[in-house]
Amino acid sequence: MWSYYVYLKGAINTYLEDPKQVIETLAEVRPTAMVSVPRLYEKIYATVMNRLETASVLKKLMFKKALETGDRYYNTLKEGKSVPFGLSIKHKIYDKLILSKIREVVGGPKNFFSAGGAPLEQSIEEFFFSCGLLICQGYGLTETSPMISYNTPGCFKFGTVGKPVPDCDVRIADNGEVQVKGSQVMKGYYKQPEKTAEVMENGWFKTGDVGEFDADGFLKITDRIKDLIITSGGKNIAPQHIQTLIGKDFYIEQILAIGDRRKYISALVVPSFEALETWAQRKQIPYTSMEDLVEHPDVIAFYQKRITYHSKPLAQYETIKQFRLLPNAFTVETGEITPTLKIKRKNINEKYKEIIDSMYE
Repeated sequence: MWSYYVYLKGAINTYLEDPKQVIETLAEVRPTAMVSVPRLYEKIYATVMNRLETASVLKKLMFKKALETGDRYYNTLKEGKSVPFGLSIKHKIYDKLILSKIREVVGGPKNFFSAGGAPLEQSIEEFFFSCGLLICQGYGLTETSPMISYNTPGCFKFGTVGKPVPDCDVRIADNGEVQVKGSQVMKGYYKQPEKTAEVMENGWFKTGDVGEFDADGFLKITDRIKDLIITSGGKNIAPQHIQTLIGKDFYIEQILAIGDRRKYISALVVPSFEALETWAQRKQIPYTSMEDLVEHPDVIAFYQKRITYHSKPLAQYETIKQFRLLPNAFTVETGEITPTLKIKRKNINEKYKEIIDSMYE
């Protein structure tokens, strides 16, 4: 759909053969607009934050001040106000020294970024915005052709997927499910009447997603209904929020929060192997295989510290009490994720049942 839109507008679309080369390709192509899953933005953010960890106190302070200045500057413009002279001067200085360099990482200035397919952590949206890069999150499904709602450069709110598109009715059912009705909604699944009946009711399509509208009419998606965790203590927990919060870490590639009908939340964590090996070599940790490395006490302690740090915004009952580091990534080939990088929770629960059970012994 994005490709057709690009062609309609007379623009050039660039396709990426190897996702690992995305940063190099961005610098080469310097696109004016881009659509991506949140993982790309998370990786860029994590890389910047990781470099900052080893910076001097002065550089850390300057970076913080630069982001604060950028945030004030762009929010002033967003509100349609004139930028005060002092703020304008400060922004020009910080932009030249710091913010422009971050924009160069993604190939320079952009008209806009677009994100979809999974939630993007609000702090990452705010980080890019402070640097002069707007990420517009949207929401939709194949069954809705595909857009249901989106943020635009002229009307956006971080932490949401925007307002419904024209001629699209969206309602929140009693169980919190987002339901959609409109001309873009499918008639049904081809030659599958029973499956169609499961998701269609009087023209309303049941998305399977949990969401809510805020006071300004912006839609926020919480999680998938089938993924919601209800602990043995009766706590309702949205695992996607936990996974998004922890998964933005530079040293974490993938994470799955677990805990349905169990006493507490646990997690399976796939490290960012390249980053972990670099850290291990720097710390002179001996290992003969990835299986050996992820079981090393120093590595486990390192990840515990990082998980604890990112868990600060969570309620106590949402925090990860146990976790296991896995020596292999979740892949499409092994049936653990979809081609669009969505985690297949059921498959992973079955494959790693023994490991999961060990976290509750």
